[in-house]
Amino acid sequence: HQLGHDLWHEAPVQGALQALEKRQHFDAAMLDIRVGADLVYPVAEKLRVLRIPFFFATAVASDALPPGYEDIWVLPKPYILSQLESVLTSCRG
Repeated sequence: HQLGHDLWHEAPVQGALQALEKRQHFDAAMLDIRVGADLVYPVAEKLRVLRIPFFFATAVASDALPPGYEDIWVLPKPYILSQLESVLTSCRG
């Protein structure tokens, strides 16, 4: 809320996918690549289909992302609030 946005949190990956089916309006999404033992790529693909901008906030190196995600912003962990604000603004265009 410090950046003036409403937050919504969902985990695990299956829960996030189900929630996207119910509520499809988001201004943007921040995804951690690894959620427990799961990878978040199915959620990323659903966001692409819904045309919702997103970025990854992760400790995974950006060059370790699978092919097809080169255009996605990556916010490396740990990060500070000003970095989050910058990436959020950039991913939304």
